[in-house]
Amino acid sequence: MLINHPLIKKAAWIFSGLLIAQLINFAFALILPRIYQPEDFALYGLFLSSVLILFEIVNFRLDQALMLPQLEEESVFIYKKSIQYASLLALAIGIIGTIVHLFSWLPQAKNIIFWIALSVLLQGINQPTLAFCNRIQAYTLMNISRVVQAISIGVVSCLPIIIHYSKVWLIEGFVVGQIASIIILYPVILRNFSLSIVKNRYLIREYSAFPKYGTWSSLLNTISRNSVVYILNLFFTPYFVGLYTFTNKLIQAPLALVSSSIGQVFFRDASHASTADELKALSNYTLKILSSIAIIPVCISWIWGPEIFEFLFGKEWRAAGEIAKYLALWYGTTLIVTPLSMLVDIKAKLKWELGYNIVFFLFRVGSLCLVAYFGDFKWSIIIFGAVSVFFNLYLLIFVRRLYHHEDKI
Repeated sequence: MLINHPLIKKAAWIFSGLLIAQLINFAFALILPRIYQPEDFALYGLFLSSVLILFEIVNFRLDQALMLPQLEEESVFIYKKSIQYASLLALAIGIIGTIVHLFSWLPQAKNIIFWIALSVLLQGINQPTLAFCNRIQAYTLMNISRVVQAISIGVVSCLPIIIHYSKVWLIEGFVVGQIASIIILYPVILRNFSLSIVKNRYLIREYSAFPKYGTWSSLLNTISRNSVVYILNLFFTPYFVGLYTFTNKLIQAPLALVSSSIGQVFFRDASHASTADELKALSNYTLKILSSIAIIPVCISWIWGPEIFEFLFGKEWRAAGEIAKYLALWYGTTLIVTPLSMLVDIKAKLKWELGYNIVFFLFRVGSLCLVAYFGDFKWSIIIFGAVSVFFNLYLLIFVRRLYHHEDKI
């Protein structure tokens, strides 16, 4: 039976925490459109896209590398290095923010850079800590941190209702949620930093492929994925930017719930697979599970997307459902390929991944800019989704070859 597989049992425990967190997010998502207008999500969309891009490189992919060592002490060494690198990146962003502030550039959004710097620093601590929790199977602590984070984000974002003030609290809510998560994870952070490492016993260059290739590969991938907000902001009004931001945030949340829970367990188990046959069986099983799950949101979004958004959020949000419909296949293929693509890291095919993401970036951003230039919002979204689906399928084919015929790659 598929459901009796150990991967599902461990993933189900992570899933339970993520499910509670996402239900909380969804509950607040029903409230937020009644507090804010689509235009209010525009600046938040720019902030969110910026931090999501930086989150991919905040630890220079060492948060992925810490899963690979057999010795826990070496994993702690990588953990500390990843946080050090994140601190340097956040400091650099803070310096840029100070310069922007002093010279009054970008007057409408100059303070956003300080929020970005703070968010990057917090994520630089949060991200490797969650990865380390996954390594030691501290799933309960992970679940609690995510639930507390979701509650904190929602409560702060809804402050205009509580204090009867018109300020938009979306960015502040996001950052407060990160702080709340770190507070819950503090026991693991304290434990790892209290553990002394023998000087010069471990060398970070053994995992140099992660910062050398993986960092730039992830950066390009996330820029191409999140650049749609910047491009839409260049060619269309804040109304359309806000619609896309709200739709993407709402749809990606439940998909990330499944992808993250299965992906974390898959990465841990696949990196410790003792034989090629064991890895092949695990990968095929994961592919079947993800494919079975993906068909549900794809069909729902494609058939009833506009009607569902209109029913839940009001007639003015029906257009957001149209966006969900056009991007349904992208969401579905992303759900399938994201966990399995971790094999690229495990098999150290990071140089290939960098080349793939360079081409992906050029095609996705180039096609989106070309269509958006002619002022058609609908076709801009459709083309963005179609290009993304094509490259997702290509990546899936490569990953299947990786665990079936690695010697031929």
